[in-house]
Amino acid sequence: MKIVLVNSYYYPIILGGAEYSVKKLAEVLVKNHHEVIVICADNKNSIEFINGVKIYRMKVHNLISVNKNKKHNKVIMKMHRLLDFCNIFNYKMFKNVLVSEKPDLIHTNGLYEITPIVWIVARKLRIPIVHTLRDYYLLCRHVNMRHIQDNSECKAPSWGCKIYRLINKFLCGKVNAVTAPSKVTINCFLKAGFFRNIEHAVIENATEFDMEKLVALKKQRLNKSRTDEITFVFLGTLSENKGILWLLDTFNKITDKRFKLKIAGKGPLEKYVVEFCKKHENVEFLGFLGAEELNTLLYNSDVLICPSMWEEPFGRVILDAYCALMPVIVSDMGALPSLVVEGVTGSVVKHGDVEELEKAIRIYSSDNSSLFCYDSIIKQLEKYSIDYQVKAFTDLYKNIITGDKS
Repeated sequence: MKIVLVNSYYYPIILGGAEYSVKKLAEVLVKNHHEVIVICADNKNSIEFINGVKIYRMKVHNLISVNKNKKHNKVIMKMHRLLDFCNIFNYKMFKNVLVSEKPDLIHTNGLYEITPIVWIVARKLRIPIVHTLRDYYLLCRHVNMRHIQDNSECKAPSWGCKIYRLINKFLCGKVNAVTAPSKVTINCFLKAGFFRNIEHAVIENATEFDMEKLVALKKQRLNKSRTDEITFVFLGTLSENKGILWLLDTFNKITDKRFKLKIAGKGPLEKYVVEFCKKHENVEFLGFLGAEELNTLLYNSDVLICPSMWEEPFGRVILDAYCALMPVIVSDMGALPSLVVEGVTGSVVKHGDVEELEKAIRIYSSDNSSLFCYDSIIKQLEKYSIDYQVKAFTDLYKNIITGDKS
């Protein structure tokens, strides 16, 4: 099959889990002898090949780039949001690529900057469309369904948001099938009236791992002389949504120096994190790390903490931890609890509760090695094999192309 994958950004531009997920899917589809083309937004137009994937990088006609953290005046912001509905100025650009490539199917993912205009183009060219919900972009212009002012949950959309949802709900009718990495995400859209009478499925995110390497890593961890210190890790965007403030509030109460915290990432709260680390010698900020540096950090740490404060569509960082044979502590938000076997591969705590998070952290003391259940983590990780995911997607692609409803 010849498949076009569309995502807001593509490697080496990595803003979050969506970029990693699309990259892994694209490359394994190529390994399975499919022809894969990626269309993504960038600062200039270019065509390149990475690991057998052909990539069209497009300078989309937007007023603001999500990839650049710049402040803009209210007029520009309002005009940008109007284009967010469906950017007609990108129509010809997408049409030229799709006419030239003639794919069997188009699989869209993150659509900010690109917008659902790509669906209109594909439908006009009679190209079947599969869409994967990797965030809440179609429901919320801010993606996370929370108020910008105080990060509180948005329970009553404004009239502007209602119009935005109404337009996206109409455009969703052009999609042949929709998937999401969790039931939480897809049910959220179905409840809001999106994708009615359209085939839908849960296809979880996946990762690649080598069983022989996991067994070898297990031996290393078992043979590692355990000291009194336990190292916890936070990976991700330094923002309120990701729970970094909640995590730091918790470590502010932990005076026991045996408990170490290492923070890797970047984001709007970076200055706050840096200042906090200056005052707490058991908390260290490492900045934004590359893939190799992240792996080294995980292999040399003990427990990952994912204290998210919003409805996470999945939580790829959990899989990264499992690949390093690390138990996890996660909040009860979104799909995170579904990735954890309570008391076996980790623990789930109530979001925002400092006392509960502190209690979960203290459980992992040096004399509680029974909590590091490496065999259980490997068993849980096997559920998220990239081979399972690719088979699920290729089966769906074939069914959509042939019109098979089974």
